Amino acid sequence: MKNIHTLAFTALVSCFSMAAMADILALPTGGYGVTQGSGGVQRGATQAEVLQHLGEPQTRHAAVGVPSISSWEYERFRVYFEDGIVLHTVFNTP
Repeated sequence: MKNIHTLAFTALVSCFSMAAMADILALPTGGYGVTQGSGGVQRGATQAEVLQHLGEPQTRHAAVGVPSISSWEYERFRVYFEDGIVLHTVFNTP
């Protein structure tokens, strides 16, 4: 009887531990660094405010999806927007 209780407990713990797992995103060394509020770009700023503060980006990537996500690429980082509002600044790391 003790073996059945042990087996049932082990099965129950296994189910809970699988439910608690999360996906892990591994970035290669020299990848990217996500930051908020660095480089003078504050989350919640408008595209006009970013243009005024940082100037014209090297590349503008068109909006895709719903909600629309676009990005502007500068020399050392990329600024991501949702419907024209800054979400994140992602720096290229050496």
